[in-house]
Amino acid sequence: MKMLHKIKVNVILIITINIVLWGSATGQTNTWTGATNLNWNTNTNWSLNLVPLAAHDVVINTNAAITLSANGVAGTLTIANNSIVSYAPSGGAVTLTLNAAGTTLDIQAGSALTINGRNAPGNNRMSLHFATGAGKTGT
Repeated sequence: MKMLHKIKVNVILIITINIVLWGSATGQTNTWTGATNLNWNTNTNWSLNLVPLAAHDVVINTNAAITLSANGVAGTLTIANNSIVSYAPSGGAVTLTLNAAGTTLDIQAGSALTINGRNAPGNNRMSLHFATGAGKTGT
């Protein structure tokens, strides 16, 4: 009987941990702070102290010239608060992929987004990719 009780407690504990971990990775807003530098791939540049994951709703509400040193990902991307944002690669070719179905890129009134390739030797290309079912809006 004690063994059965112990198994039930362990199963409940495992389920609870999975729910907590799943909830922390999905549907969260991760806002750009630029606290450390201008690199998308730096954890401390984000409000969650974590480079955005595919499920994060990314918000940039301040002017920023952001570079990507490796491919980036987000569930959604919102440019807000009359912000002027530009993206450029830092090194080789990189892609920012937006993964959420439905509206994934929202450039709000008064805001702008520019995607730049670098004029430098080598393969310096910046791409914005919309996953299947993803879209964009502007207001």
